[in-house]
Parts: sequence; structure tokens; C-alpha cells
Amino acid sequence: MLLDLVLNSLNIFENDCAVLCNKHYPTVHNRGMLETHLGTAITRRLCSTLAASSIQHSLAPFIEASQCQDHPIYRIVLANSSIWVITRRMVSANYSCRNSVIKQLKNLVSEFSVCFSSNDLILVVADHWYDRSKASKELYDWWVGDIPDNVEEYRKDGINLIKASTHLIDELKQLNLFGINQVSVTHPLSRLNDNQKVKKYSLYYCLLTLQTTENS
Repeated sequence: MLLDLVLNSLNIFENDCAVLCNKHYPTVHNRGMLETHLGTAITRRLCSTLAASSIQHSLAPFIEASQCQDHPIYRIVLANSSIWVITRRMVSANYSCRNSVIKQLKNLVSEFSVCFSSNDLILVVADHWYDRSKASKELYDWWVGDIPDNVEEYRKDGINLIKASTHLIDELKQLNLFGINQVSVTHPLSRLNDNQKVKKYSLYYCLLTLQTTENS
């Protein structure tokens, strides 16, 4: 049930993000949202969804970025589980940036292992503005594990998506720490003139569970 509620929240959050972008146009459309801004927005949506389903929860104190690498962490605590949220501003999509996502997930487990239960969910939310760099063109394939079927629509927006040599899912599987529930990419912004999605701005989601002996 919790998994379904989180997935539902992600669907609704696309609209939340569009509102945020309209309100904070200069900042968001330069190089993406601030991670704290993105994190506050997604946790607010998750809490709203939980409240609508009459599920008791609380938002744990914000974990400062300096305590776990360079990026903030949020935790929503429920009766028998937690939702951990990591937000990333993928200004660059290069190897260092991608590797730091993997590194932060590893550190999250090692630094907060006593707080985890087998029912917990870990949500990584990132945003990215595509550019002409090779790393940016590879990001979709690295995150999802494949090029989208509607790749021609990206080309029409000036985005030439290409294959990556590695993939997020494969790198996570090699850690033997996580179960992978979903990886996805959405485009929350629409053009004013024709209401078509703006492909150059993307939200990336990765929803994980903690791999335990009993479910491995």
C-alpha cells in the first residue's frame, strides 16, 4: 500500500513541479531547482498523500547535507516504516555526478543502518536541463537503462539522446543493498503555445527498498 501511495504522489508531483517552475522561473530554468527546494516540495506532496489516506506520519528533522556527502536527505516516519528522500540537482550529468548518486546511497545505508526497517522506501528525485554535452545526452539511458521509444520527439526539441556505457540499475544491483521498484523520467513543463511537453527539462525518479536477507 505504501508503495502505491508513493507512486501516486509522484504522478501528482508533476503538476506541483510545473507550478513551482512557473513561480520561480528564473532560478528553475537556469540550471534546475535548489535541492532543498525540490526536497521540500516532494516531501510536502508525500505527506499530503499520506494524510489523505489517514496514515499517521511525521517529518523527521532535516538531515543536513554535510552529514551525508554533499546533498540533503529527508525522512518521513510512519508507524512501521519510513520514506527516505534524496534530492539531486543534476547540473552536470558527468561520471562524477552519477557516481556521487551511488556513493550517497551507499553512505545512507551505512550511516543510518540502525534506523532502517525492511519496510522502508528510498526515493531519489533529481532534475536536469539537457545540454549539448555527451554526458547530458547519456543521462536518460544511464538512469532508465534504455532510450525512450519516442526518441524522435526529443530530437525535435534539439536533444540527441545516446546510449551510456553503464546504467544506474546495474550499478545498484552490484551493491547488493537495494531492491529496485521503479526508475522513471517525466517532463513536468509544457509550452504555453501548444501545451506540448518541454523535453529539455526532466525529473528523474528512482524508488528503492533496502535489500534484506529475508527478501534477497
